[in-house]
Amino acid sequence: MREDSVASFWETVARGGRDECWPWLGALQKKGYGACTDLLETSLSHRAVWLITHPGVKLTRADVVRHTCDNPPCCNPAHLRLGTYLENSQDMVQKGRSRNGENHYLTTLTAAEVRAIVAECKPDKSNWGEVVSRRGITRHWLARLMRGAIWRHVTGIKPVKLEEPLVSNCPRCGKEVVRRTLHAKAYCSQNCQQVHWKQRAAQQRRQQEAPAVTVLQAARRSEPKQAAPREGRVAG
Repeated sequence: MREDSVASFWETVARGGRDECWPWLGALQKKGYGACTDLLETSLSHRAVWLITHPGVKLTRADVVRHTCDNPPCCNPAHLRLGTYLENSQDMVQKGRSRNGENHYLTTLTAAEVRAIVAECKPDKSNWGEVVSRRGITRHWLARLMRGAIWRHVTGIKPVKLEEPLVSNCPRCGKEVVRRTLHAKAYCSQNCQQVHWKQRAAQQRRQQEAPAVTVLQAARRSEPKQAAPREGRVAG
């Protein structure tokens, strides 16, 4: 990479002390990250900083350049760490920045209501149907709540951990999946899960519509066929 390109890049960064944030002075993306020209095959300023300060290193899509300062436009190399999406998500949860519980934009329940639902449910599931009807929730959501898959930070319910990891194959693509909890997802990715669920829903819909289609086909076969009128010969 040419030195003039690097110099032009640093001119768009407000550099300060080592422990201070160095904000990007150019355009910003929707999530607040600096948007630069395609420098070193990236359009994100903080990833470009990592590549400039680590010559010879190549970043893949699986690599995440994390901000220890939690300031997206920061371009201070001392505030950047290389990690994975999993580490980035875990860091977000530990710092309380994840959209879970009442912070989620789709939630309609409060933490107090969730605690009340847990207190109402019996361990033998005998009154779950009544709780579902009264609270206006689904049984699937309630099952996830009671096994600690959701609202875990409120209920304190922890998923049941397996003594030994369970190795299975993704139902859609067949990729190997290692599960460490009893109710962990059997899919290798969320994309596989969504695609497989859509395929199952379409199959169930076809099965439900099959009797009606069979009746309709039988009715059409039983209808008398009308012979097509023959055209008369024109005398020459």
